[in-house]
Amino acid sequence: MAVRESYSEYLAKLKARLLGPLGKLDPNVRRDIVEGRIVEEPLNSFVVRVRASAFTVTQAHVDQLKASGVDEDSIFEATVCAAFVAGLERWQVAMKALGRSDDAP
Repeated sequence: MAVRESYSEYLAKLKARLLGPLGKLDPNVRRDIVEGRIVEEPLNSFVVRVRASAFTVTQAHVDQLKASGVDEDSIFEATVCAAFVAGLERWQVAMKALGRSDDAP
């Protein structure tokens, strides 16, 4: 019988993959996004929007990034990193509300 890994273990593995060597977006930029640091504009405004309210992102936002020279793969990777952080923050709040220890990455 396989042992099911905890959510915190799963999140740690996911974070490691996001920050790994594969990808088009500079790994340092991905790390900055995941660790909540400010990145260069216009990417920073986009990342903040994704983290705060991803449902407000429109094609126009993506088109603005592309017009400024950010390629689609980098936009996708920045989006995934920002969404990961947003989800992790919400998960941590939920664990705290449930009185559970927060050992997430």
